[in-house]
Amino acid sequence: MKKILYLIIGATAFNTVQAQTSVFDVIQTSPDHTVLEAALVQEGLDVALSDLTTDYTVFAPDDAAFTQFLTDYGITASDLLADPKLTNTLLHHVVSGVVLSTSLMNGEVTTLSKLDVTVDVTSGAKIDSATVTTADLPADNGTVHVVDYVLLPTYDNVTEVVATSADHTILLTALQTAGLVSTLEDMSADFTVFAPTDAAFGQFLSDAGISAADLLANPDLAKILLHHVVAGTVLSTGLSNGEVTTVSGLDVTVDISAGAKIDSSNVVVADILADNGVVHVLDYVLLPTYDDVTEIVATSPDHTILLTALQTAGLVATLQDLSSDFTVFAPTDAAFVAFLAANSLTAADLLASPDLSSILLHHVVSGTVLSTGLSSGPVTTINGTDVVVDLTSGVMIDNANVTAADIVADNGVVHVIDGVLVLPSTGIIENNLSYSVYPNPSAGNTVTIKGNEKSTEGAFISLVDGAGKLVANQFVTTNQLHFGYEFDISSCASGMYNLIIRFENQISSQRLVIR
Repeated sequence: MKKILYLIIGATAFNTVQAQTSVFDVIQTSPDHTVLEAALVQEGLDVALSDLTTDYTVFAPDDAAFTQFLTDYGITASDLLADPKLTNTLLHHVVSGVVLSTSLMNGEVTTLSKLDVTVDVTSGAKIDSATVTTADLPADNGTVHVVDYVLLPTYDNVTEVVATSADHTILLTALQTAGLVSTLEDMSADFTVFAPTDAAFGQFLSDAGISAADLLANPDLAKILLHHVVAGTVLSTGLSNGEVTTVSGLDVTVDISAGAKIDSSNVVVADILADNGVVHVLDYVLLPTYDDVTEIVATSPDHTILLTALQTAGLVATLQDLSSDFTVFAPTDAAFVAFLAANSLTAADLLASPDLSSILLHHVVSGTVLSTGLSSGPVTTINGTDVVVDLTSGVMIDNANVTAADIVADNGVVHVIDGVLVLPSTGIIENNLSYSVYPNPSAGNTVTIKGNEKSTEGAFISLVDGAGKLVANQFVTTNQLHFGYEFDISSCASGMYNLIIRFENQISSQRLVIR
């Protein structure tokens, strides 16, 4: 008798375990939810919703709801199941925890898509625009409410699309670093964002041989990101073959011959709508491409003085020549401001200088020289004068640091620098005296200056740094110079200097490199 009783109790306990029902079981056993069931199974969400250790509330559109939705959007069930946004759409119907109809209140509820749905219980129960037709279907891990329409994720702005995507963490960090989040949250403007995935950025970083930190530290980060943004809302149905101008001021090429390509990137997910635009997901990063080196300068907010100087000197056409290649070391506006202040000059003084063309061409080297092709030593500019490259710590051109390298155009490359490269001699300076300076470069505390002139008259030795600032000025006799004068450079920082010697009406200028 006891054995029979134990068997009965055991069988009852077994049946109790087997009788447990998940929210997915509720959907699966419903004859009115075949489309929802198929979608959940395809996206692998049936496993999560069958987990009895976690509670869920599911707003479950029935087949009639899906039929109406498909009709409204002019798509088929196959189109729906092929939509790469399907997982997120399904998660937009699921809330964590058990929320019975008696607990629903007017307001916002956050779904597993990380976006909110709006609940309205003023008359019955509505979830966004869908009505709850059957409430509180029980399950052992939650509850199911049947709704009469499909809930679509809606984003407040295009940045929210990025912020709630698990595949766009690098893009989000980049937007935050560049200070562009608030720009793309602006509800008074509409944007179309081409959004590279994390995998797209990973491939780009690998191809470029840089790290994510390098990308985020790039002074042109904002321009690169804005090259992925077009003003206005452009849906995939509104794309056509041709050029589209981005907010960076440069064009991308659209090709819809097979799918949709933006430059060399494929649109892998299209038409993620927000209240201020739309996001299209890309499989590679779009890089700004420039027709010529002057376009790089012209589209940079940090090179307005350089652009004006090139225009004033009549050099724009020269640097637009697509039959030649140029390497341009481009001082920023801040570099020019520091240079002018150090020399008590105004921008007008610079633009009026008869040496303006020579000064600018002193920043240009013939051919395309990428940063990887630079080596320490002198490089002759188009002006016929030399600049000295120093790769000891980073990249220096004379006394200027390269702050952004390898901005490529169809006829060359631009390297941004933080200082103006000073000509070895300008204006009245004529190298009509013969003096030797050694060692040069010098890593010691002194250099020897030796010349042939002998006179009772004295000479002035001036040392000018790369920004044009006078750092030393000393009077010596020419007899001292004749026998070799030890000039003290112990207080000078490493860099490029002009050593100027004035004797009677004669002047000599030589380049001095201090290590």
